[in-house]
Amino acid sequence: MNRIIFITEEIYGTGSSPADTEPIMRRIAEHLLLLENNGNAPIHVFIDTEGGSIKTALSLFDLFNSCKSPIYTYGLSEVSSAGILVFLAGSKRYAFSHTQFMSHPGTISATASSVDFEATAGALLDQGSKANKIFKTVLKISEKKYKELHTKTNYIWADEALKLKIVTEILNSFPKIESITESESKFSRNDMELIDKAVTYYKTSKQQFLSMES
Repeated sequence: MNRIIFITEEIYGTGSSPADTEPIMRRIAEHLLLLENNGNAPIHVFIDTEGGSIKTALSLFDLFNSCKSPIYTYGLSEVSSAGILVFLAGSKRYAFSHTQFMSHPGTISATASSVDFEATAGALLDQGSKANKIFKTVLKISEKKYKELHTKTNYIWADEALKLKIVTEILNSFPKIESITESESKFSRNDMELIDKAVTYYKTSKQQFLSMES
C-alpha cells in the first residue's frame, strides 16, 4: 500500500459541484484513518489546487497535524490561496522548480440581510485570524511580512517560496516513497483486496445513483 494522498481539486467541505462524488473532508479523513492503522511511515500528500474555503483548509490542517505519522507535502503545478494553508501542514514541504504558489487578500460575498452579512464577515475574519497565526508560526514571519503576502495577489515560484520557508526543499527528481508490505500492515492482502472492492463498489453505486437523480 502506497502512503499517498492526492488533493487535486478545489478545497471545500462538501463537493464543489453537484458532479462531485465525495466531499474532500470525508475522503481525506477515511484515507488517513486507513493509513494510520497501517504503520507510522511518512504520509505523502500531493497538492495541485486553486484553493477554496479557509474553514475547510483549517480543518484539513488539523487532520494532518493530528496524525502520528509524519506528513510530507508536495506542491505540483499550483498551490493557491487556501491550498497553501494545507501545504503548510507538512513537516517537510517539497516543490518542483516550476511549482507556483499564490496568496491573495480574502474576499466576502453574500446576498443575505445586513445582519447575516455581518455575522458571515465576522466568521470569515475569525478564520483569517486563525490562518494568520498558522502562517506566522510555521514560517516564523512577522505580521508585516504576512500582510505583504496577503494585501495583494502574489504569485510565488518555488525558489522564492524556498526563501520564505513555505517550501523546505526543491525537487529535481521524483521522490522515493515507501510502500507498506503485507507483513507490516494490520490488514492482510486479502483484507486490502476486499476493502478496495468495497470502495470501488461504493463509488460506482453512488455515481449511478447521482446520474439517476439528475
